[in-house]
Amino acid sequence: MKIRCVLVGFFLLATGLIQAQVLDRTVYSCSGTSAAVDGYYLSWTMGQASFTTYSNEENALTEGFQQPLPYIEARRERFVDAFPNPVFTTLKVQISVKEASNITIELLSVSGVRLMKSILKNIDSFVEYPIDFTGIPQGIYLLRVYSESDRNMDNLFKIEKL
Repeated sequence: MKIRCVLVGFFLLATGLIQAQVLDRTVYSCSGTSAAVDGYYLSWTMGQASFTTYSNEENALTEGFQQPLPYIEARRERFVDAFPNPVFTTLKVQISVKEASNITIELLSVSGVRLMKSILKNIDSFVEYPIDFTGIPQGIYLLRVYSESDRNMDNLFKIEKL
């Protein structure tokens, strides 16, 4: 009887000390915020790629993926951008470089299998390169854009195919 009372007391004390995991939702962005009301959660950011819009007579809600805008400094002439993300049919890769160089574009599965590789030769200013996603199954992919001659030109993007 004494052992049962001790076990019951230990069980009540142990269950009183157990705490559930709490998910803290926060938006980290140059412009955006979040709010939670009555079990609903809403967050927004500037530069968000959208893919679905719901509307009624009074309001419109556009859903999408929250990703930061590419940082392009006015003095910097070198950048890489890939959009739209998520992609349905065609992904556009924009590349701008300071001096002529060969740019390599690789599309990889998340397991590391190379699905596509293109080498753009003697790019000396700005180019927009389209990648056809029509025959690629839905999922997450990695896009790597780099230059062998410019060590600062190595970009990796996570691309979602819908």
